[in-house]
Amino acid sequence: MDNIKKIMDIIKEQFLEVMSSDPDYYGKYDIILSNEQQYIKSDERNSNGIYIVVKFIPGSINFGQNVLPVNINALGEGNKLEVCQRLLLEYAQQFNLGEPINVPSSEDDPNTYIIKQVYTQPQVMSNFNPSWNDFRSLFFMTGTFLIGKNSVPIKEITYYESATAESGTKIDVINSSWDFSVQLDSQAFYGTNSRTRSESKVGTLSLSIVTYSTNNPLCSKIRKIAWNMNGTDGLKTEFLFSVKFTDTEQAEKMRFKLVSVTSPQNIGEFPLMSMTFTN
Repeated sequence: MDNIKKIMDIIKEQFLEVMSSDPDYYGKYDIILSNEQQYIKSDERNSNGIYIVVKFIPGSINFGQNVLPVNINALGEGNKLEVCQRLLLEYAQQFNLGEPINVPSSEDDPNTYIIKQVYTQPQVMSNFNPSWNDFRSLFFMTGTFLIGKNSVPIKEITYYESATAESGTKIDVINSSWDFSVQLDSQAFYGTNSRTRSESKVGTLSLSIVTYSTNNPLCSKIRKIAWNMNGTDGLKTEFLFSVKFTDTEQAEKMRFKLVSVTSPQNIGEFPLMSMTFTN
């Protein structure tokens, strides 16, 4: 996969998506997107043009799992900054930690790729930059593209309040992990050169989730159990989760029990909730 070309196409499509969501506001403005550098002829100057340059900086390439950081420099519209500032902010809010992008396979490349994006909020680097007859503001924003070759991460975790519920609550996961452990029965048999032969007896699946402590149904129920509030089944409460992976595989409404929960709250930060469940 041509990483640079694909990333540039994604960035352009996403900026156009943001602008098309509010045509009354962005309708008379254009974005001119370039890779690394941009030259504008004097007869192409446009006071309503927003000039964006994407610079690729060093990243890691390990067994097809690429981390590709980028710097986004934007020269705002002429003699004001509100439109470019809002455009960059909406872009970062909409696509930061969004749904992974699946890149279709081709005949030349049978591998599958997924792309995840991380962005920071934009900042103004300088004002009153002369540009033809206008003054413009220079904006700066960083991003990171995670490109996974044949990678299969968890795409979505959904919590259901009951087995009959048709819709659930999608969990905004900061960190997640799963563990599957098997209890073995090791026995010695005749003719095995004094070596044991193990048989699997019991398998246990555990799911750990870290999220912000909010008033969503999952966090609310766990707080009631931990603090012995009324209206819950206490320690016998069952939790139903559906876990979807990026390769379309999905575990539907699996039953779990709460093992532990920790909710740290540091000064100047919102509280987190770290939960572990086992089936």
